[in-house]
Amino acid sequence: MARGARKAIAVGVAVAAACCLQRHLTFVPGPRHAAPVAAAAASMMMAPAAFADEIGDAAKKLGDASYSFAKEVDWNNGIFLQAPGKFQPLEALKAIDKMIEMGAAADPKLLKEAAEAHHKAIGSISGPNGVTSRADWDAVNAALGRVIASVPKAKVMAVYDSVKAITDPGVPAYMKSLVNGPDAEKAYQGFLEFKDVVEKNQVATASAPAVVPSGDKIGEAAKALSDASYPFIKDIDWLSDVYLKPLPGKTAPETLQAIDKMIVMGAKMDGNLLKAAAEAHHKAIGSIDATGVTSAADYEAVNAAIGRLVASVPKSTVMDVYNSMAKVVDSSVPNNMFSKVNPLDAVAAAKGFYTFKDVVEASQTAIARRSSAVSHEVVHEIVLEHSDIQEAYRVCNLFCALTTPEGIIGNVDAPVMSRQTFCHLACAAQGFASVDGSHPRLCRAARHFDSLAEEVLVKGSATTTSGIVLLDCRSPGVENTPMARLFSKIVQDIVPDFDRGLDFDVVAQRGRAEFQARDRVFFRLLPQAGKYAASRLAHINQQASHIKQWLEKREAKPKDIKEQELKELKEAKERAKELHLQDRSRLLPVVRNQECLRNQECRNRRVEEAEGNDDKD
Repeated sequence: MARGARKAIAVGVAVAAACCLQRHLTFVPGPRHAAPVAAAAASMMMAPAAFADEIGDAAKKLGDASYSFAKEVDWNNGIFLQAPGKFQPLEALKAIDKMIEMGAAADPKLLKEAAEAHHKAIGSISGPNGVTSRADWDAVNAALGRVIASVPKAKVMAVYDSVKAITDPGVPAYMKSLVNGPDAEKAYQGFLEFKDVVEKNQVATASAPAVVPSGDKIGEAAKALSDASYPFIKDIDWLSDVYLKPLPGKTAPETLQAIDKMIVMGAKMDGNLLKAAAEAHHKAIGSIDATGVTSAADYEAVNAAIGRLVASVPKSTVMDVYNSMAKVVDSSVPNNMFSKVNPLDAVAAAKGFYTFKDVVEASQTAIARRSSAVSHEVVHEIVLEHSDIQEAYRVCNLFCALTTPEGIIGNVDAPVMSRQTFCHLACAAQGFASVDGSHPRLCRAARHFDSLAEEVLVKGSATTTSGIVLLDCRSPGVENTPMARLFSKIVQDIVPDFDRGLDFDVVAQRGRAEFQARDRVFFRLLPQAGKYAASRLAHINQQASHIKQWLEKREAKPKDIKEQELKELKEAKERAKELHLQDRSRLLPVVRNQECLRNQECRNRRVEEAEGNDDKD
């Protein structure tokens, strides 16, 4: 099982690279144009961030030109498992070696980002041809472009030349016949334009080599494993074509799910250790004999490098890979492979592997505990630099002016940042998320603010307000003020997000993570929030200016116009008074007539009463 898994992964990498090369070389007429495509297939996961904008924009244009073509390709076709020409294992290994060299020379910092782009693209695959979404197609192309731009041109050309040597000249024409010709040509033209942008941003020198750990328990366990399993390694027919055969009874989409788990695991590996493993494989390929077996020393170095890589990844992620492979590998596969070697050597290798696995797992647990302890260190150990405090002070003042234009002045003659103002700032700073689009930390940041806020007496008033006083950043001891401590806590919160790659030098790794977290807060998020506040202030000031001009214009009317308006107002009042009097005069006769009638009736009653009394007498 261990042998089969190890070989499956090694061959899987080779086949994936060769298949990608085969697909991309389909429309390449000559070596001068095909080199960048070969490089793209060779190193699918690394690139410098400095090229993000220009190469990203070019990738979108490439997507416009090539996505129609991408939808026509049958990505589930088993042809991509075949050799691109005559089956020549050792010659193909030379091409794979050049790809490994190129990957080791690239910047490992963006390995995670590119791996995650591929993982996301796998998640959006749909349709009978297995094509990813347009957005993910663009993202993957951009990642590949950055990979190539992070490697010197000589190493890119070395990949192209080695792949050309094993590719049959008739492959491109045949592959082109499987799709719509005009769409293919359009995609190729878009690719050439994309290639020019990538070449324009290409580095001249490779990144520094990896720092290889030594003297650790995994290295000692790797030596024991190598001693126990090297006879078994020499029993294997490494030149067989069995490793190019599809897994029995499994479709391409089913197998892709297992590959996706491997990509996720790769994204969580330590960048330095990954580069060290690539360099160990390159060295091991250099000592391979005619039967495809490397030297005992290089075999041991490769085992140690792989063990350290696995130890740098959480156990649950490793088990996801194991379980996904168990679903797609039929039981007949290990039985078949076991039948081709000496059973005693295979059993000895298996026992050695189980012991090695236990050591790796123990190191994995120890690293996880060390990382957890480091990530929960107290906040006060992060002391902000003066430039960091200056940036925080500048942005906080902008938001104070934005939220309360007149500013709330405390008893120390300094602005006071209220909770509302700080929450406004935090929203503009993406909730202090460690990565664009990731989960914000608004609630946690607000709790930090509440823990540091104090009641401040408002100047010229008997009232108080709750907030953080923004002392001038030139004040002595400013690094210990509530504002500085607030942003120190915010930086501390996002340090663990940059501390995922597990280096054996925990202190150095912690320092790198803190540097990246501070860079994120003070050079990305706060400037972004400050730019927003400045633009809003400019807009408010502009609107206030317009209102002021309108009022001034209203007050500046000519004197004759004002007199005319007053005259018209006076005349209107007089007309209203006349109308009121007219209405009153119309009503008075009616009232008087009614009173006369009532008086006459009263007199008549009195006369009748008097006559009645006379009759009685």
